[in-house]
Amino acid sequence: SEMGGLKLPWPFEVLSCQPLKRSLASSCAMSNTEAEEYKSKGNEAFKAQKWEDAIKAYNKAITLDGTQPSYYSNRAACWSSKGKHESALSDANKCIELDSAFIKGYSRKGKALFDMQRYGEAEEAYQAGLKVDPSNQSLSAGLAEVKANRARASQSSSSSGGFGSFFGGSGGFLGQFMSKMKGGGMGGRMQMYMVAFAAYYMYKNVMGTPKQSASDDLSLEAAEPEMEYEDLSVTLPSGFRRGFSEVNGKWIGYMEAPSEADNMLVFLHRTSLSAEAEFGSLLPQLIEKASADSSPKGFQVLAPDRPCHGYSPCAATGEGDAKWFAALLRSRKAKRMTYVASGAEAAKTVLDYVRQRKQPAQVLLVSPSASALAEAGSLKTADDVSSWLGQRPALSALSAAEAARWAASSSMEASTGALTAAELPDGCSVLILTAPDEPEERNLEEELEKQGITVQSRQMVQSFIEEVVAEALQMAKGELA
Repeated sequence: SEMGGLKLPWPFEVLSCQPLKRSLASSCAMSNTEAEEYKSKGNEAFKAQKWEDAIKAYNKAITLDGTQPSYYSNRAACWSSKGKHESALSDANKCIELDSAFIKGYSRKGKALFDMQRYGEAEEAYQAGLKVDPSNQSLSAGLAEVKANRARASQSSSSSGGFGSFFGGSGGFLGQFMSKMKGGGMGGRMQMYMVAFAAYYMYKNVMGTPKQSASDDLSLEAAEPEMEYEDLSVTLPSGFRRGFSEVNGKWIGYMEAPSEADNMLVFLHRTSLSAEAEFGSLLPQLIEKASADSSPKGFQVLAPDRPCHGYSPCAATGEGDAKWFAALLRSRKAKRMTYVASGAEAAKTVLDYVRQRKQPAQVLLVSPSASALAEAGSLKTADDVSSWLGQRPALSALSAAEAARWAASSSMEASTGALTAAELPDGCSVLILTAPDEPEERNLEEELEKQGITVQSRQMVQSFIEEVVAEALQMAKGELA
């Protein structure tokens, strides 16, 4: 048949809106609209980590309009997430072919080549992208990661070879990790995690599974920014992940609920406890309630073990110092931050960090005058521990064990002096919760009010978990009760 002078076989189907006769312009417009709808469906599936559904949606979008580089870029991200690196590379190449100025195409190509351990070609891909956009941070990070990995590979091959660099004596990765953990008195508590990490390392390097790195760029075009994860992590029975991040030569342990959302909730536990002891029962309830409430629209959750607590060894810079906290959060991208700090030292760390960051934040201070459950170094004998436990019958077994271990082994001194809220950034909001048997924080409240900071203070009327879950979710939504 003929349409506008253009001879087409019958029946025919317009599969791609390439430049056509004017009479087909309306058909192309309809295809583009429908293609964009499928792209949006793919984006939603991607954010839900439903890779197969996302790929099917992008397939439809490409069928309707094969001229859009973003469709191939997004599908390449899905292939990378599934470990299908050849397919990711093919889509990345097609993306660049369609638009040589589309930066994500180079990022996808570099990652696909990196995951296939074709480091030389990955470096070339990132460099090609930087010629188009010299200031692109994602490409620069990818290039740095490739160079660092090539340097590590070269160093490894020149030493013991194979897995020797991982397991080999005190110089191997495992030896270095355990050496750094000795200062924290971890002992046998690390065995489960180290077995998991060793298995993960071997599987990743032998089977060639995807490597998440600082250069990973799995965010979609016009979608929310990606979350960066540490390699050292395992999933806990609660659904949260236990991970470790190297900060100033020491390994900081943390619990997290991964998400690609740009809203982050950070929990900092009370002195003498740990993230798991104080928040281990709270965090699953938080996620469950947020899911049932359908808001906020997703958030990241991070609960680190402060230095000298849980799985984190002591830091040389001091317990109340915000430097380790800032270093831990540096690689995590979030536009909106909500902090929950329990006890005096945690409150000081959070307020110091917010002051240094100079960006508005929501802060929930729980019992900001409370110190450790036991004085550092006070429990020296079994009788001391027995007597101390007898005075605290309401403590959970895990909290009692953490606090007793901390008091028996830590030499850290509690911070002295009043908590100060001076020079907090404009736009911050603070809620102070105290237990019924604790004094009101009038001085802190007045200091915040003088600065023009939105502040409320009240006593808890429900359980610690119920109060913190409810208030943390409200603050994450930007609502101060």
